[in-house]
Amino acid sequence: MKTSIFIFIFVSLDINLIYGKQDVLFQVNCLIGGNVTLSTNVQRPIYDVTWDFKGNEKIFNIARITLSEFKIVNPLFANQMEVFNNGTTVIIRELKMNDSGIFIASITLKDFQKIIINFNVTVYEPVPMPVIEKKLDGDSADWCNFTLNCSIPTNQTISLISWKYRQKAQEFQPYRNESSIQVSLKPDSLVPEYLCVVYNPAHQKTASLQPLEFCFTPENTRSRWMIIIILISLFILLLFLGFALVKRSRRKNFMEMADTAPNMDNLYMEDADRIRVTNDLKTTPTKNTQQDEVQYIEVETTPRFSNNQSTPNLENEAGDSQKERALTIYTMITK
Repeated sequence: MKTSIFIFIFVSLDINLIYGKQDVLFQVNCLIGGNVTLSTNVQRPIYDVTWDFKGNEKIFNIARITLSEFKIVNPLFANQMEVFNNGTTVIIRELKMNDSGIFIASITLKDFQKIIINFNVTVYEPVPMPVIEKKLDGDSADWCNFTLNCSIPTNQTISLISWKYRQKAQEFQPYRNESSIQVSLKPDSLVPEYLCVVYNPAHQKTASLQPLEFCFTPENTRSRWMIIIILISLFILLLFLGFALVKRSRRKNFMEMADTAPNMDNLYMEDADRIRVTNDLKTTPTKNTQQDEVQYIEVETTPRFSNNQSTPNLENEAGDSQKERALTIYTMITK
């Protein structure tokens, strides 16, 4: 990168000097902590050279070189600046972010012609390593649809992101200048590699990804079938649970209705008891009923006799007593 900048400076300077243009501006991009070489490439006899720095809208002198001496006027670059080729070339070492600005070389030739060359130096931080995130939108035997997103840590300075691609052993070709891309590929037109480029004017880093790693693979097919099987299993499980809940709800309703309805078994038992008692009453014998009644008989007392009275005839009395027993209620009933 530095070599190309120097060549561009040399050619532009020679053209502008030929046409008499004396003020020239060059853009120089560099990394923090690095070195930058600023060369005017003036080959004509020089009387003196003065280097100034313009930063934060202020201009101050940093060095003055003549044929007899080299003097750094401002201590700001005292430990960073080195001079070569009679002051027409300087090197600024260990660049810091506040070293960004315009370095002005004012060259006075021996014929008192003056040339002013400006170097707009911009110091950048190095870009971080990008990260590629892939999302498989659909994978089948005919198509592979996916999204690629390239990102960097958010705490870094603003960097540019672009995508490149290549087929087979060809060179990378520009694809899109955005962080996310959506791609649809067929098996016969599969792009072997995509390249994410994160860069700023002074630095760049890349990360690559091959769609063959995740497109049209048996693992994706198995995963897709596994997802289908899991979904079907979940559907069957939910259906079974729903059926069980409905059955449980119906059973609960039936039990509530049974609790609120009269107990038919008790009614049946009460009716059976009443029928049994009625039958027992109907089948009780009359003889037992008659036996349960209290039996009465007539009993007549025999008159007592005194001692001076003659004893009655016992045989006649016995016969009369038998006749009287024959006339009792019991004898009448049994007859």
